[in-house]
Amino acid sequence: MDCEKKRLRSFYSTARRALSLEERESFNQAICSYVKELEVYKNAFCVAGFIPHGAEPDIRPLLVNKRSFLPRYNEAIGVYEMVEIANLEQDLVLGHYGIPEPRKELKAASLEIVENELLFLVPALSCDRTGRRLGRGGGFYDRMLEGAKLPPIGII
Repeated sequence: MDCEKKRLRSFYSTARRALSLEERESFNQAICSYVKELEVYKNAFCVAGFIPHGAEPDIRPLLVNKRSFLPRYNEAIGVYEMVEIANLEQDLVLGHYGIPEPRKELKAASLEIVENELLFLVPALSCDRTGRRLGRGGGFYDRMLEGAKLPPIGII
């Protein structure tokens, strides 16, 4: 199965990178429009998103007008934690893996907020028909989602 996942990761990563800038922008708009119409998103007060890395979809418009949380790598314990941000321009610094993440001085969200209030918008290379996502392979999001009450939304 690991060989199959590796093959699928390579296939979907290559296909994503092959998209033109115009195609990516069009897909980004379509993804954001679609998610904005979902009842679970409309009803969510708090949204956990991500900053695009490489050719990942740009979902920053979905973080507007919601309490927004982004992942930050906690080196002390070797996991990502969710951190509330107020301003995408001012609250981010270059972080782990070269991905922008919340500044160190911002407080991590409590486990209660993460498990009970956050609607996770999760980056995925692909998802199967049962909703299982194929990510980059580190399992970081899988660990963050373990106790989440709201169903995550895979962003492909």
